[in-house]
Amino acid sequence: HRLMSKPDEAERSYREAISRLEDLVGDYPKAEDRSALGSSYNWLGEVLRPQRQKASEAGAAYDRAFAIQQALVAEPGALQQHREELARTLYNRGILRSAETASAAGAEADFRQAVAILEPLASTNTQAAQELARAYNNLGSLLAASPGRGAEVRTLWERAIGIDERLLAGEPSNREYAFELATFAGNLAALLHDAGAHADAERWSARMVALMDELAHVSPPLAVARADAYNLQAAILQARDVEAAERSFAEAVDLFAAMRADATLHHNPEFHLRFGDLLLNLAALAQSARGAD
Repeated sequence: HRLMSKPDEAERSYREAISRLEDLVGDYPKAEDRSALGSSYNWLGEVLRPQRQKASEAGAAYDRAFAIQQALVAEPGALQQHREELARTLYNRGILRSAETASAAGAEADFRQAVAILEPLASTNTQAAQELARAYNNLGSLLAASPGRGAEVRTLWERAIGIDERLLAGEPSNREYAFELATFAGNLAALLHDAGAHADAERWSARMVALMDELAHVSPPLAVARADAYNLQAAILQARDVEAAERSFAEAVDLFAAMRADATLHHNPEFHLRFGDLLLNLAALAQSARGAD
């Protein structure tokens, strides 16, 4: 529900999970259940944070998660997972705090504590590395609003980029890595542009655009199927609504035209077959509809 932007349903589910885990932890305070409880409070905070009228509730959820996770980390034999969960809560709470000038110092403290936790873990753990890149980026975004800290901000964003470049090189198909890397590159490009470093700004903006273009690219079979869907819709519409049919045909034509730049489709029989079907349907429309172009 949270990932599908259904905040009311997500909030209900997290609160139900919290209620059950609170009861469970009260009776049998096992570390794994306390960890789950802390994470549930963190994710509840994430659901509430974008809703400005619920900012105080989000803060309370993060504070509760922090208290649980900090206690777990302080215990002998604490797992690496528990440290990662604490760091996640810290930088999420930092994002909430950074929205208000009055709490900016608290936000910076949260981000720096998250960084301190994650840096020793990042070299051997890809999840911790991704979290560290996010923490660097968030700290950089906070400091970017302060005059005279441009050099520090640049260093933070370059560190975030370096981590995500490494992660993406190891897993080129990971779209989350690519999107976050594009975001960090865009942040750095804007900073460099404002500082007058235009060549470097152009280089990083080009990297951002290339990543976004790749993310927006539709696989060839899906692109052909999408254009063919408009063709079929147009063929069905033309018996009762010629203008609507022409609009769908035009969309199909535009999609096939856009696919011409993809060299892999030149050798794809399905592309040529479906394009041929479109041309035949257009010819039939021109023959049957008076005045059709």
